[in-house]
Amino acid sequence: TICKIMNLLGTPTEQSWPGRSKFAFWTNEFPQWPPGNLKEIRNIRRELGDEGISLLQNIIIMNPEARYTSRKAQRDPFFGLYGIPRTA
Repeated sequence: TICKIMNLLGTPTEQSWPGRSKFAFWTNEFPQWPPGNLKEIRNIRRELGDEGISLLQNIIIMNPEARYTSRKAQRDPFFGLYGIPRTA
């Protein structure tokens, strides 16, 4: 549900997602969760390190304008750590 997603990622603000308050589904009744740091995932998958968590945050960010595209994700430094060729 949207509340589970916001609990993990944080409730978007007008600063993090301009225009979000104008969406038909938006209500100010949503709980105000702070931005998430994916601490639980970091604890479960320690091998991701800071680079992997950063990549994950950029892939799942709620604002689609700020979210990584697949092409940008392929260029992320995380993949270079494991010898995976990054695309141009």
